[in-house]
Amino acid sequence: MNFVASEISASLDIQGFAVVVGALWVVFVMAINGFGAALCAIVGGWVSRTVTESAERDD
Repeated sequence: MNFVASEISASLDIQGFAVVVGALWVVFVMAINGFGAALCAIVGGWVSRTVTESAERDD
């Protein structure tokens, strides 16, 4: 009987570990997405400013 109980608790430990790893992975992916979005916004602003300045010089 103790063997069955230990097997069940081991399975729950593995499931708990999988949930924690999955949650950390989601947080990591969200942070990378946020960083990528911020980088795109910065680069987009720089490109927009550069194009605007170039167009103003051509006038």
